[in-house]
Order: sequence, then structure tokens, then C-alpha cells
Amino acid sequence: MGHEIEKRDGIFEVRLFGEVSKFELLLTVAELTIKDPGKRHPDLWIIGPEVQIPYARFKGIAEGIGFAFTKPPASRRTAIVAADEFQQAQCELYQTEASALPLDIRVFLSHEDAVAWIKSPECPAAT
Repeated sequence: MGHEIEKRDGIFEVRLFGEVSKFELLLTVAELTIKDPGKRHPDLWIIGPEVQIPYARFKGIAEGIGFAFTKPPASRRTAIVAADEFQQAQCELYQTEASALPLDIRVFLSHEDAVAWIKSPECPAAT
């Protein structure tokens, strides 16, 4: 697996490409956590068209990400940009598995739509 993490305009962009294992994905999350402790900035994950993460791994990935939060993150927004409709459906399944995380995760087909959502005013969390 390959990945790149770059901070642009107040957003951490994570680009994934190649084959991705659960372990490699969690290492990418750990690297992002080091670059942005407390998740003070929103993140935008751009998934390459060749990336396929088995559904059976989604629960473990969500649980692993949950361990990164010892307290609620400052920025709750995480956007995922899928390469096509099939990948979008897969990412939406992950979104469902990750619903217990203290994050607002949305899946998009367009980078522009994802950035617009990230930059839109945050609504207070429902109690």
C-alpha cells in the first residue's frame, strides 16, 4: 500500500493507493494522529480506484481507530472521496460500521463536494 498525508488549507488530505491491509490502514491512521494530535483539523481521505478493503475488516478498522481517541476530537469531520459508485457503496458500509466513533464521516464521489462539506459550518452535536 502506498499513502501520502499532506496538510492543505487547514485540512489533512490522506491519499491511499495500491493494495491496502487492515494493518497498513491503521498505521496510516497512527501517522495522521501523530501529525494532528487531538484531531484539531478535519481530514479528507482520497481512495485510489484500485484500493479494495474487504468488508470483513471494517469492524476491526473502526475499533482500531476508536483507540486513537482518549478524548473527543476537536474536529469531528472526516470525508472520504471514493473513485466510483461501487467504491462509494463500500465506503458507506464502513461509515455504518464506524458510526460509534466520535466522528462525522461522509462519503463523496467528488473532491469539491467533500471539501465544501468539510468547510461548511459545523452543527453542534446532538445530545
